[in-house]
Amino acid sequence: MEYNNFFLVGSSCFFLIPVIYFLIQLRFSNIMEIILASLLLLNLSFSIAFWCHAINGGTMHIIDAIFGRISVLLFSAYIFFIKECSLYVKMTFFNMFISTLILFYFSSYYSSMDWISNCHVTYHFLFHIFIGIGCVIAFL
Repeated sequence: MEYNNFFLVGSSCFFLIPVIYFLIQLRFSNIMEIILASLLLLNLSFSIAFWCHAINGGTMHIIDAIFGRISVLLFSAYIFFIKECSLYVKMTFFNMFISTLILFYFSSYYSSMDWISNCHVTYHFLFHIFIGIGCVIAFL
């Protein structure tokens, strides 16, 4: 595993933060939150598998990207339209959502210039952290 990949394997573990919080709050969970937590575990598995042997455009890259996009759509729909929470919580999530989009944009930009460059890894590392923290909101 390349040195920069190590950081992205590590930052993928930030997907565990909302899963751990979910497990602590399990008695308050509904079926949608169980599905979201399960999806995060899949994302964690695919992300680690991909970043251990990162082949740009490879099968694991495609699977990781598809499940990542599904997760973003489901978490966003749940928090914005289904979950009963205050406007403050929704706005906090909205800010996290916009931040992750910006980080993803720069990660993609730098990866298209130089795959697994320091800039690409830095933005993708931050992207993983923001995703992990933002997903906690679904389980509040």
